Amino acid sequence: MEEMTFKKIAAAGIFSYLHIDNQHYQSPASFESNFLNFPVTRAVDRHISSAIFQYYLSVIEYCTGSLQKYCVVSPSLALQVMPIYKVGPVPWRYELLADDQNGIGIDNGFIEAAPGLHLFGVKSFLQLNGISEDIFGEEVYSCSLLGLHTKSTDALSVLMSTANPHLPSLLQPGEIFVHVIVSKEIGYYNAMLIKTRHEIDATLHNFFNILDPNN
Repeated sequence: MEEMTFKKIAAAGIFSYLHIDNQHYQSPASFESNFLNFPVTRAVDRHISSAIFQYYLSVIEYCTGSLQKYCVVSPSLALQVMPIYKVGPVPWRYELLADDQNGIGIDNGFIEAAPGLHLFGVKSFLQLNGISEDIFGEEVYSCSLLGLHTKSTDALSVLMSTANPHLPSLLQPGEIFVHVIVSKEIGYYNAMLIKTRHEIDATLHNFFNILDPNN
């Protein structure tokens, strides 16, 4: 796959790296008749979306290195057979708009979530591609991932509290928060948003130019 390009912004002690891929998933033409006028929904080939999701997970796995890894997803019976463990419920979800209807790359941060989201610990983010895709959403794969220091219990408490999480308080130096979106339907774009308190330009460069097996 081609090297991902990121828009880098520094604000409030946090470095943000935003990647949006809207080249391959354009808006479908509208279907018009005397009775209907709405966008036609067309699915992206599941093999393509799964491969892109796996590639994104590879990037994040490399960037988080030996950090403790966590993901925020809805519980499912499929998770019971995976070598992951539940930490606790999360009342917040991260909102990154990456579709041509509501906006491209709009970072709305944490918003209140419907009941059901939980924080899980995983050994490797690559495990997540083996989970049923329905866990991550209907139109897109959407999930938040964290790489935290081994004893970073404060971050977990902040994420699971009733107070809206504030990333400068959530992340310690060397830790990483990532939100990933991968399109399952045309009209939704692939996106990755990385938040850190340290610059990771060199890490991303090393992955895409040295370690990426596709190069």
